[in-house]
Amino acid sequence: MKIIKEFENSLLKRKEIWINEEYEKNPGIERVREDISKKFKVDKEQIVVRRIVSEFGKKLFKVEAFIYNSVEDKAKVEPKPKEKK
Repeated sequence: MKIIKEFENSLLKRKEIWINEEYEKNPGIERVREDISKKFKVDKEQIVVRRIVSEFGKKLFKVEAFIYNSVEDKAKVEPKPKEKK
């Protein structure tokens, strides 16, 4: 896992990161969250994966993610999912 960009956003109490990681196929959000939690030694609940981007035919994926200081900080900032009627 190679960190491209890392920015500490103190106003929103989170760390914003861009990483490059090589996978055989599209890893999915849960797999990326597990890998980031192992790398940065934080709980998976504190991580929000914004984007997983790749070019066609390549195994290199760019991931944009936010690591919040706590689950409460994440709940204050992140939008809540809409309820189904």
